[in-house]
Amino acid sequence: MDFIRMSQTGNSKNQYRINKSLIFNYLLRHGPSYKTQVAEALAISLPAISRVFDSLEQAGFIEEAGIRRSPNGRSVPYYQASIKDGYIVGADLLKMKLAIRLLSANQEFIISDLDFDESAIQEGLEKSINLAVDRELESGRIKHREDLKALCVGSPGIVDTETGEIRTAVFHKGLNHLNLMGSLEKAFGKPVLVDNVVKLSAFAEYQNIDNPRVKNLLCIDLGFEVGVGVIIEGHVFRGQNCRAGEIGFGRTTYDEAAISDSLYAKSLSFVWLGAQAKEKLGIESRYDDYSAKDENLKVVVRLFQMAEDGDRTAREIIDEYTKRLAVLVNNLHYVLDPDLILLSGDICVVPGSQEWMVSSLRKAMAKISYFDPPEIRMSKYGSNSALIGACDNAFDTYIKTEFPYSMR
Repeated sequence: MDFIRMSQTGNSKNQYRINKSLIFNYLLRHGPSYKTQVAEALAISLPAISRVFDSLEQAGFIEEAGIRRSPNGRSVPYYQASIKDGYIVGADLLKMKLAIRLLSANQEFIISDLDFDESAIQEGLEKSINLAVDRELESGRIKHREDLKALCVGSPGIVDTETGEIRTAVFHKGLNHLNLMGSLEKAFGKPVLVDNVVKLSAFAEYQNIDNPRVKNLLCIDLGFEVGVGVIIEGHVFRGQNCRAGEIGFGRTTYDEAAISDSLYAKSLSFVWLGAQAKEKLGIESRYDDYSAKDENLKVVVRLFQMAEDGDRTAREIIDEYTKRLAVLVNNLHYVLDPDLILLSGDICVVPGSQEWMVSSLRKAMAKISYFDPPEIRMSKYGSNSALIGACDNAFDTYIKTEFPYSMR
């Protein structure tokens, strides 16, 4: 988003384009507003405001939101941002989910499963998107295929957001060096973004936080892979080589004998929980087989249920797991000093995780942190956070393209 000062001037054509951006973004941010309110907030003349309102309404970017009383007691029409008939597509290649977000007033999400062979990801994803759009065209919720505004694909691994290349995906060999941006842009003729799933989760959470004071947060995805999305001063932080947040490769002990290929910190993932459940509780688990992650998730669910039912060994396993996690989170806490830490991913579908994960992590952090740790809570969107983040990211890109200027 390009921010401007109102002291900047330009010719009438440029000023009109700037006014359109300022007004639309004001309505998008503040909700239903009346013309005089917008004119005073943006220091734009009322005649200029009226011209832009008429243009935006005719183009389908805003709509009347009813007649209400203004602070001075007059009945005036209020207007709100509304992109009629448009839609956004988001995909999560880790959870194998697809979402269509309708850009009507209710911002409806339509979620479906992705189902294609890993050897044909490019063709499979394109086909899945077309099938999902076809279903919504038949239902009437999408009016025209051409109303697609943008697409965003979330992928596990290290993603170069500039080129769209998935550089490294440790447990998803079919994704390595895959570039979906070019093929999808060619297929759909719309802007396409590709980003890491955990970074998209963090983006989704930040976009929808009510507290304006929260500018820095960590969104930690806990499952059979571990990663963190880092938000600093309201922006996703990726690092020089897009590796920021790959905490699954972080170390808490020095071991020069360990070869690089074995450095993934399984003690921070559900792999460790599955191994402990098998060893100490006799629960059958294929914890070392990533292809069986759905089956292994049931093992983790059972472990947490046993802890909730009072099983001492299950509680001890979870307690040890959170202590291991607390060491790494504590280090992140001191380096980044976030306002908020969120837990997302598979942990969100585990019953009792609020009690046996969040509470345990808070206690473990309190015992090893010199200063008070930040607030820790579960993700608002759970296992769908990356999917929602993909749609939010695509929508944000579309809006910045159409309306590039906003007031600070």
